[in-house]
Amino acid sequence: MRPVQMLLSTTRALLMSRADLAVENLALRHQIGLLRRTVKRVVSHR
Repeated sequence: MRPVQMLLSTTRALLMSRADLAVENLALRHQIGLLRRTVKRVVSHR
């Protein structure tokens, strides 16, 4: 990640409310779960 992106991401995170962060965290965990499930399906068909 470029330094400018890191700075913007950090600034955004500091300005977000705890509720916003909790919702974003939940969405990211959901995406990770879907990706893991997809990877397991692909590997199991071999």
